[in-house]
Amino acid sequence: MSKVTRRFLVNPKKWRLLVPTEKVLVGFLPPEAVDCHGLEKNSKLSLSAPGNKTEYIQLRIVEAIFINAYKGMLDFEISLDEKSKAQLIIHRPQRLGDQPLRYDLTEAQAKNLLSGYQNKVLQKNRASLSYGGIDWTIDSYEGQDLIIATTETATARSALPRPAWLSREISTQANYEDRHLWFNKSHKKVASPAPKTAPKLTP
Repeated sequence: MSKVTRRFLVNPKKWRLLVPTEKVLVGFLPPEAVDCHGLEKNSKLSLSAPGNKTEYIQLRIVEAIFINAYKGMLDFEISLDEKSKAQLIIHRPQRLGDQPLRYDLTEAQAKNLLSGYQNKVLQKNRASLSYGGIDWTIDSYEGQDLIIATTETATARSALPRPAWLSREISTQANYEDRHLWFNKSHKKVASPAPKTAPKLTP
């Protein structure tokens, strides 16, 4: 039986980092940067980023057909951590399946794709720990006042031992998902400075 991924905010005032962390880089490719080739045999998925060479990965035919049919409804995440573990993670809406599709990339492939987005890439400091028999992944987002804890339980309503630093659950709030944080960062507008007013002269 597959488990349910649950996400919670972390109270930064109560969070005390006592375990090592690793840096994780995350970026998302728009659907137009992804294309399927060979829907009958030798299926491949091409991935491209602005100004960079195209990367290719092998697919099973059934996966290629699925991606080609629903490409506009999928999110294509590129992830790279300090241990050089690189992945393409394809997130799909719940009605098309609960679990994402995962494919291994080489470190060079991930770096090539992520470098096409430069300062748009999300940077997270990740810690892993156990509390009350539950394994947690804690992500602290650089440049944002945001820390998110992730774990897995049997159901969405399973009881959890709650550490002091755990805040409210955000599992169903899409605005806290990486794809939304990345979109907001990559489309962030710089506020225009307020116009200067001339000083009033005392008669």
